[in-house]
Amino acid sequence: MRWWHYIFLPEAQAVNLGFTHSGRIFGVPAWLMEAVSEDGEDVIVACPKFVPLQFYSMVMDAMLWTMAYITALEFETPYTLVRPINGGSLDA
Repeated sequence: MRWWHYIFLPEAQAVNLGFTHSGRIFGVPAWLMEAVSEDGEDVIVACPKFVPLQFYSMVMDAMLWTMAYITALEFETPYTLVRPINGGSLDA
């Protein structure tokens, strides 16, 4: 792993990690893939392309969960699919 992979995650490495799409989460460019949670529910896994923005994504996600808890409403994490990177089949 090269030193710049700690700052920016390139497409080839994202494919090796199992990511199937390029997109955005909370407005941040990210790699996305679909996974199955422990309860058997389909979830979207995202990793920002610019790794230092992972903290921003975590804070935004925590704020979203807090709002869901306070208001007793269900919120979904805002993500946008831009393009498949290895023929993935993530449904929009």
